[in-house]
Amino acid sequence: MLTLATTYRVVFDITKDARPDDISGGWFTAALLLAAGIVLFAVRRKLPAILRLWFPALVVAFGILGIVGLLFRNVPQPSELAAAYRAGKCQVIEGIVTQSHPMPVTGHDVEAFVVSGKRFQYSDFIHRAGFNQTSSHGGPIHEGARVRIYYLGEDIAKLEIADDQASNQSLEPTAGRCTKKVEG
Repeated sequence: MLTLATTYRVVFDITKDARPDDISGGWFTAALLLAAGIVLFAVRRKLPAILRLWFPALVVAFGILGIVGLLFRNVPQPSELAAAYRAGKCQVIEGIVTQSHPMPVTGHDVEAFVVSGKRFQYSDFIHRAGFNQTSSHGGPIHEGARVRIYYLGEDIAKLEIADDQASNQSLEPTAGRCTKKVEG
């Protein structure tokens, strides 16, 4: 029996396909709320009596809460995930996609799947640093696909899918590497 290594094609790579960091919008919004609250405090005497204290205080509180939330966020930005991938900090998992749950075209759900016991989930509508293109919007993940995933936490930094010819063959692991079995 002759075994050949499975060949993969890259369908997503955070170092090439990433959208820009989207945290700047959050900082802008939080700073704007904070500034608006400070201005409202300055002109509070011109506001109706019921809004004089509570409205400016709430606006300032939401601004501060936004800034604190951004400081202590635990979701990496695309540039941070790309840096982790380049530094070799991502884990690698390889195997067949099982327990595939595609997101419906109408949305209101997440797409999820399992590879070698590790569950991944994402959505077109939840902004994460890594791969998030659902199959209902042209994404490549489907039940039975052979994949190799480089990930950090729940974020997919690089997604590779076995070439069509290789994924249609009978597969068996050999010495820790994925190979396709060629009879003959």
